[in-house]
Amino acid sequence: MTAHKKAAGEGVPQAACKNLEHQHFTATGIECQFQDAARAAGIPLTGAIIADGVLHRSHIEGQRARLSDADRAAIAAERQRREIERQQTQRTAAEKARFIWAKTQHITDPSQHPYLMKKRIQANGARLSVYQGRASLVIPILGESGLTSLQFIEATAANGFYRAAKSKAVPWGSACLALLRPNRGGF
Repeated sequence: MTAHKKAAGEGVPQAACKNLEHQHFTATGIECQFQDAARAAGIPLTGAIIADGVLHRSHIEGQRARLSDADRAAIAAERQRREIERQQTQRTAAEKARFIWAKTQHITDPSQHPYLMKKRIQANGARLSVYQGRASLVIPILGESGLTSLQFIEATAANGFYRAAKSKAVPWGSACLALLRPNRGGF
C-alpha cells in the first residue's frame, strides 16, 4: 500500500494485522503493532498510520480537529455578531429602564412601602412604582453610561432585576448602602 493511499485514509486492513510473527520488521507489521498499542492504551485512532520514518499526525477520535483560518474567521465573526447583539440588547434595556424610572414616584415617607417599614430604613433615592395594583420599591442600577437597569423590591420583600440589562453595573453607590442600613440615628 502506498503512502498516498494511507494518507487518504486507507489504513492497514485488519486482516493484515493477524499472524504477525513473521512480519515484525515490515512496515505493515510496525503499523499493526502501533495500532494495537494505541488501542490497548485507550487511544482510538481514526487516521492512517504511515511508517515511513517521517513524522505524520493522526486524528484521535473525540479530539477536536485543528481549525482552519476560515473556521477561525467564521468563529470571530460570530463572536463579534453576538457581542454587537448583546450591546444592543443592553442599550434597549437601559432605554426601557430610563422610561420606567421616569414614571416612578418619589418616596417622601418610609410608610409608603412595607419593605422600608419592615427594615426601618429611609428611601434614600429609591422610588415607588405602582403597576397592576402592586407597589414596588425601585432602585436604580448605574453603570458607566448612567442608568442601566432597575431593581424592584415588592412589599413581600421579593426582589428582581430587569433581566436584559447590563449585569456588571452597580447600584448607585453609597445611597444604595444607606438604603440597606437600618435607620439608627443617621438616615
